[in-house]
Amino acid sequence: MRLIAFLNETTSPTYNEAHKIITIAFSNFLKQKDSNTFVLERLNSSLKKYNVEFVYNSSLPERINATCNLYTGEISVEFAKEEVEFLIDELENAKSISDLKDITDELSIMLSHELIHREQGKNIPTDIKDKMVKNGKLRGGKLTTVEVVKQYLSEPREIEAYAQQIIHELSVTKNSDTLKMYKMLFDKNSDVYKRLLKKIYFYNERQKNEVN
Repeated sequence: MRLIAFLNETTSPTYNEAHKIITIAFSNFLKQKDSNTFVLERLNSSLKKYNVEFVYNSSLPERINATCNLYTGEISVEFAKEEVEFLIDELENAKSISDLKDITDELSIMLSHELIHREQGKNIPTDIKDKMVKNGKLRGGKLTTVEVVKQYLSEPREIEAYAQQIIHELSVTKNSDTLKMYKMLFDKNSDVYKRLLKKIYFYNERQKNEVN
């Protein structure tokens, strides 16, 4: 599940985290290159601690597909047959991590998007997730379409809640992953993003008046 707008966002905290995860997995692989263990299994030994798993899917219509279980936070990155073969070839021929730059970047972009979904999942109440399952929007805890998350974040009550959360994040850390999440998912000229900014301004002004 990838958004075109997200492909250009390669300096976000989630991208950096994803890049670190993939780099660690590939680096550990290169250290034990002569192992007879299946490639994905070896990579998964490093990915397990991050609740990420690489999976071979022979019936996958795409080259690679990533999904996040909103209940457990588990992220699955599925590879079609041709892509597994390509990955094996790249890893076996690589002499250093720099030789894997292209595939590291591609997987980091995909994984970072799912890391956002993981964070979203933490903030979606269980009753809403259950309702999404009943409506067919979640299957096995995973989103059936990326639009489901955007629909959820577009709801007035969520904009209210997230606007206040953003103010809190900015006041504590001078940074807001939640605001970056909205920036990545919605165009700055979209109605949703404009409504969010209005709410941020409203609650920020109210907070300042309460302090005074």
